[in-house]
Amino acid sequence: KQLSKSCQQDSCIYRPLWRRAGGSVVVALVHGFTRNGSDWLHQIKWFRDKGRRVITLDLRGHGESKCLDNSGYNMNAMAKDVGTLLHHLAVTSAIVVGHSIGARIATEVALRSPDIIIGVALVDSSRSPARDPNVTINYVKATVDRMGFADFVQIMFNSMFLPGADEGQKKSIIECARAFPSDIGIDVFVSLLRWDAFDFDRSYGKVDVPVQVIQSTHIDISGTQLPVTPGMSIDWHRDIEACGVNAEFQMVFERGHFTMLDAADSVNAALERLLERVRENNRNKK
Repeated sequence: KQLSKSCQQDSCIYRPLWRRAGGSVVVALVHGFTRNGSDWLHQIKWFRDKGRRVITLDLRGHGESKCLDNSGYNMNAMAKDVGTLLHHLAVTSAIVVGHSIGARIATEVALRSPDIIIGVALVDSSRSPARDPNVTINYVKATVDRMGFADFVQIMFNSMFLPGADEGQKKSIIECARAFPSDIGIDVFVSLLRWDAFDFDRSYGKVDVPVQVIQSTHIDISGTQLPVTPGMSIDWHRDIEACGVNAEFQMVFERGHFTMLDAADSVNAALERLLERVRENNRNKK
């Protein structure tokens, strides 16, 4: 049976998109800051055409989802939502794919649901360089107070697109960010900064499944998002290697931050590579 309608589970709206029941590995797709499950349209088509089961969702406070409890808009609460959803759908085996902030959430999902998650993909993630995030948090809050959340995120999102980007797509994404509730947006962004500072090393140190990293941009010391270039060394890549993560890295050149939209073929190929590594990992355990 093919399901495409939106369903509610706790604080998470989800869309189970599959053509048949079965025991194949599910692909769970987790979007980024201010976004929703529609960011994965190319991956949905790719995997559905192959008969693979796919789940997209809107994180709490994003898209159609609301927060139905008092646990707030932080990485751990959103990861708990995703894990609860997978158990609710009786998923027994899945890779979890996260974009940007969603990559942090995907990492936490892997730790919360080790009985389900057999691989993790991190799409154009990053790490804030601030090891004491309070200075950055105070700066962000002061900036939002001065210019408003809509203008703050517009400046942030403008640097996510390269010259020549699809103008319709860029306009739609930025308008969505500008319309995002400011109180939720600040809570999510502050949680990201705190996770990068205090949870990054602990969490990645516990990840024991194959990880696929797809990188198209990086954030420089000024906080500007720039495209990666050949031969570039990314600080947070070295950080997860130092944590002992079994990771493969793929650079995608001349693309903006929304890699799954701008370079769908590269992302799809990387996800297929992750599934291949998962199969190899399972064979080696037997």
